[in-house]
Amino acid sequence: MASYSVPAIKRLQLGKELRAWRERAGLTLEQASADLDLSTSTLSRMEKGQNRIEGVAADSYPALEAEAVSVATSR
Repeated sequence: MASYSVPAIKRLQLGKELRAWRERAGLTLEQASADLDLSTSTLSRMEKGQNRIEGVAADSYPALEAEAVSVATSR
């Protein structure tokens, strides 16, 4: 059985939330990564919990959440 550290588990949880926000906004990975000024592969790894989220990338989460909320409420 694999052993995960708390930060790894939190990254997985945060990644799931990030993907859920993107999907609720109806955005593809390519669209969201362009909006967030991230590469598609970086955003994909973040959603899978494979990347540590630091600095500029961490600052992108509120923008994605706001966009997801905006799109969801405009439907």
